[in-house]
Amino acid sequence: MRAGTISPPLVDFHDPVVARSVLGALRLRRDGSAAAPETVRRKRKVLVKALYYAMGQGELGSHPLNRIRWRVPKQARSVDPRSVINPHQARDLLAALSYVGG
Repeated sequence: MRAGTISPPLVDFHDPVVARSVLGALRLRRDGSAAAPETVRRKRKVLVKALYYAMGQGELGSHPLNRIRWRVPKQARSVDPRSVINPHQARDLLAALSYVGG
C-alpha cells in the first residue's frame, strides 16, 4: 500500500498481507520519503486505537494487529553538535552567571 491511497475495508485488516502493507505505509510520508520514528509511533498508536474503536462498535471481532509482529523504527541516539555548547561557551556562560545577583 502506498502512502496517500484509500484505506482498505476493515475486514481486510484480518489478512496479514494487508495489515503489514498498512503498517509499512505508516513508515512513509506523503511524498514517499521515510517518516521519523516518533511520527511512525504516533501514527501506529492512532491506528491501533481506531481498530479498538471498530471492535467496540462491532465492526471487528478481534484486533487484527495482535497477531502481527512489527517493530517501530528506532530513533538515532546521536546528539546534534549544534545543540550542545562547547567548552569555551560553557566557560563564558558560567562567567556570565557569576555576575547575575540573586
